[in-house]
Amino acid sequence: MMSIGIDISKKKVDVAVYNGTDYAFRTYENSVKGAKEMIKEVKKMKSNKELSKAKEGSAKKRGNKEEQRNSKQKEVKQELYFVMEATGTYHLTYANTLYEKGYNAYVVNPLIIRRYGEEKLRRAKTDKADAKLIAEFGYNNIINRANETNSSVSHYLFRPNSETSIKIKLMLKTINQLIALKNRNTNHMEALKQYKKEYSKESIKIFKSLNKDIDEQIKKLEKQIKALIMNTECKETYKRVTSIPGIGKRTGSALIGYFGAFDNFENAKQIAAYIGLNPGVKQSGKSIKKKGKISRIGSPYLRKLFYMDALSASRYNAQCKALYERLLLKGKDKRQIFTAVGHKLLRQAFAVVKHKRIYDPAYQQSAFSNSVS
Repeated sequence: MMSIGIDISKKKVDVAVYNGTDYAFRTYENSVKGAKEMIKEVKKMKSNKELSKAKEGSAKKRGNKEEQRNSKQKEVKQELYFVMEATGTYHLTYANTLYEKGYNAYVVNPLIIRRYGEEKLRRAKTDKADAKLIAEFGYNNIINRANETNSSVSHYLFRPNSETSIKIKLMLKTINQLIALKNRNTNHMEALKQYKKEYSKESIKIFKSLNKDIDEQIKKLEKQIKALIMNTECKETYKRVTSIPGIGKRTGSALIGYFGAFDNFENAKQIAAYIGLNPGVKQSGKSIKKKGKISRIGSPYLRKLFYMDALSASRYNAQCKALYERLLLKGKDKRQIFTAVGHKLLRQAFAVVKHKRIYDPAYQQSAFSNSVS
């Protein structure tokens, strides 16, 4: 078994190959060409060290050279573990190339690697040292755990999004950037209003025109997203999640773009952890005992969407309204309350998708609590 730790930056990739005792280091460019070159060299390392041993004799008895070669290639792929950190979009070139070539790529949250390095009392912080650390993590926490009968590392395994999901995510990110740009323009206009009208009139007119164009582009993108969803198998899932009072069109689209039909998740807790809506706990002895703050490990974009939808759900969604009022009576902070309501919305979305039904306000506590826990 060999763990290949891949430290990725925008232009170059540092690779550490680790077999449990020895290391080999290489550097490649961050491109499809670089990824293919890495695969080729790692296969050579594997063949030179292990696959040239005495397995060939028995293989010849079982079949012809073609079968022999296919069997050997399959064995090589199964014994190579490519591990990398989730680095925004930079890791996707290598992850997608490995997937297309039939290799398993494991994508790990950078925070997990950092915590692992702290446990090892790591002092050096270089690209080469990072690749080495990732390789060690892969060997000790993925290869070894994969061989344990009661352990699973499938949640690290990279699975590419569908073409529809990728398009939706990119368009949603564009909308998010356009909204941020519009807010900046609005702030500029507010600042210009502090001057005399004859001085600031033309500048304000320009910013208003820019915001009008931005609104048109946002509407255009939203129409494209809806058309894309309605012409695919995602149509029913979208209808189900947007049937929940509080979940708007943008959040419904985001759920399709990021999760599809939640096929890669077993329960709502896993999705809450992915987004970062799950509460964290800090406890030590009798003096430290804190609970209630969200983990913030996950997608800030999705957290923001659910927080904003929680404002509406607290008024129009029966279960969310009840939760809002209950927490308000307990004296909870409004931010905590809306975060809890957003978490509730997420659990409802998971339930309606998994049970393939439209939201029903009368179908509540028992069914929802059993299905999403």
